[in-house]
Amino acid sequence: TAMEVYPHAGAKANRSNLTFTFPSGGRIAFRHLQYEQTIYNWQGAQVPWIGFDEGTHFTERQFLYLLSRNRTAFGTPPRVRLTCNPDANSWLAGFLSWWIDQDRGTPDPSRAGRVRWLYRDDDENHWHDTRAAAEAAHPELAAVAPPKSVAFVPATLDDNQELLRANPEYKANLLAQSRVERERLLGGNWK
Repeated sequence: TAMEVYPHAGAKANRSNLTFTFPSGGRIAFRHLQYEQTIYNWQGAQVPWIGFDEGTHFTERQFLYLLSRNRTAFGTPPRVRLTCNPDANSWLAGFLSWWIDQDRGTPDPSRAGRVRWLYRDDDENHWHDTRAAAEAAHPELAAVAPPKSVAFVPATLDDNQELLRANPEYKANLLAQSRVERERLLGGNWK
């Protein structure tokens, strides 16, 4: 897909190292983090935009370590984006639990896209509804750094109209799955 999209923005592809370079000098590189023991291969990296595809396939440690590489000194706001399909057994199920209706297992529409504020202390997540509340609850951390903002934006196959136009039979593929897989992949159920 990148080969079809980025050249329209003037990017030149280097297939051997999976990198696109834009006329401005900006680069997009596709990399991996297959094993937990290779997180330190990222040591020293400065990555202003990190995208995880299928975040439930990563461990919490991999996610958090790469988060430590999300930095830049060039004025670009650092961002992390993570896509996923629901997996009740993943660390991400707990991380996103506030946004999930615990009775139904599906995203709570009233919480969709709402920003929450996070401080981690002693390996525990401390969530707050506002930045001010987070800073007030953790003044010692607030003196060092602001809390992280986190939002969960749920989507289903029906939100991807381009895919459905190009491949209308794909929904039948999801309907053919076991009840549990169908609920996860088609219904967005985390339980």
